[in-house]
This record gives sequence, structure tokens and C-alpha cells, in this order.
Amino acid sequence: MYKKNAVLIYILSTFLLTWCVWGLVALYQTQLGPYLYQIIVAFSMFFPLLGVLITKKICAGEEISLRLRPNFKGNVKYYLMAWFLPAICTFIGGLVYFLIFRNFEFENGYFIQLLQPQIDSGLITKEMVHTVLVSQMISGIFMAPFFNMLFAFGEEAGWRAFLQSALAKRFSLRKSILLTGLIWGLWHAPIIAMGHNYSFNYVGYPWLGIFAMCVFCIVVGIFLSYITIKTDSVWPAALAHGALNAIAGIGFYFVADIESINRFWGPTPWGLVGGIGFILLAIWCFIKLKRNTNEKVGESNESVE
Repeated sequence: MYKKNAVLIYILSTFLLTWCVWGLVALYQTQLGPYLYQIIVAFSMFFPLLGVLITKKICAGEEISLRLRPNFKGNVKYYLMAWFLPAICTFIGGLVYFLIFRNFEFENGYFIQLLQPQIDSGLITKEMVHTVLVSQMISGIFMAPFFNMLFAFGEEAGWRAFLQSALAKRFSLRKSILLTGLIWGLWHAPIIAMGHNYSFNYVGYPWLGIFAMCVFCIVVGIFLSYITIKTDSVWPAALAHGALNAIAGIGFYFVADIESINRFWGPTPWGLVGGIGFILLAIWCFIKLKRNTNEKVGESNESVE
């Protein structure tokens, strides 16, 4: 059983470490440039894992499991869910968003704008654009999740493998999952204020952006916790997280002006409308969760159907 102060130590160390680094990034963002900024953001995904290691060091002698065994046997379907459901939910959310806001644009969309220098230089033709788009989507669905999961592991080892298990010792399974998602969302607060995910052009900046990110993290966290508990392994959640990061921005390709849209609503899954696919998935997973005092799952006496 985790010591009572382990959760607090973990939250404080993870937030303090991350927020200090992001604070420095905010101060020097102009000097860093976009590429170095993205690299720092990517590697900050390892801070939750580092928080677990700090907690283990401070709480000496306490066994902390990261659920590193993949447990493939009997769990292949959960790995397939982790691999493909993020893309399916992203496409569903994007479809609903464009049906509501009717701002879908391909011929003059952001994807064409990205490729325009190559088109102007003759490296590719406009007829090749569809092929390039399809190849990127195939890569984003089938290959990129396995590369991204290496970074996503840094977060999932902290949020799902450690924190959710620790909270489940004090609260019901459902409450522990919701609390983990809320804490995960609040962890993003500084970077949301820096314009990440939602930019700046929405009413209530940055507070409504932080609120939307908390909703998104709770919703996605339900799915990630579900597959973690079912497999008793951190790797399906890391794969799903990596798959989400690989495909989440696809909706931006089909808007004419990426800076003018209100990202609070979509078309990406962290928008309240663009996230409808994940909301539906979370509802399904949440319904499947149930108490089972006869079966232990990781550190919890909770189980799922």
C-alpha cells in the first residue's frame, strides 16, 4: 500500500519540475524558436515518470510498480483498441465538427498551404497532394503510434501506472480515474496559457482553455485507465496516447486559416465538439467499470467487466 504522503509528493514534484521548465520556456520562447520549443515540450512528457522516481526515492523502501509487463496473453484486443480507437474517435469528432461549423476546406486548406513551397519549386505537383495526404494518414495510424509511445510512456507511467493506482487505494475506482484525469489536465495549465492546443483567440482565455483541457484529459483518461486496468500493464495506455498524438492534428489540414478558427471547439479532439468521439468512448468505458471485491487489479480492489 502506498504511504499517505506518496501521492502528494508525486503531484508536487511532477508539477514543480514541469511548471518550472515550462515557465523558463515561456520567458525565452521567442529566442528558442518553434523547433526547440517542440523538442522541449516533447521531452517534458517524461516529467511524470521522473516524478515517480523522485517519489520512490523520498519514500524509501516503498514498492512502486510501473506495470511494465506487457501481458499480451489474452489482451490482444485491448492493444488493438489502443492502436486504432484514437484515430477512429478523432475522425468521428472531426466529422461532427465540420458538419456543425461547415468550414471544411481542402483546395485552399492548411495542408495545401504547408505543401505550397514544394509545389512552387516543382518537387511535387498538385495532383500528388492527395497521395501525400493519404501516405501521412497511413503513417499516422499504423507506424507513428509506436514511435510516439516511447514519449507517451513517460506520462502514462506517472498518471495511470502510479497515480491512478495510488488514488484507488483511497477512493472508488471511478473517482480515482476522474481525479487522475483532472490532475493530468491541470498539469497542462501553464502550456495552455502559452497558447498550446487552443492558441489565444477564444473568449475566456486562458481559463476556459484550461477547463477544456481538464475535460479532455478526464475523458481520454477514462479510456486510458480502462485499458490499463484490463491488461494490468502501462503499455496499452502508452500506445493509445502515442496513437492520439500521432493523428490528433489531422483536422487542421482541412481549414483555410488555422489561426482564425476557435480551437476551443475543434476540429481536434481536445476541442469540446471535436472530442465527441472520445466522449462517447469514455461513456462506454465508464459504464463498463464496476466494483469487484473478489479480484485485485494492480494496487486496486476494483475491476471491470
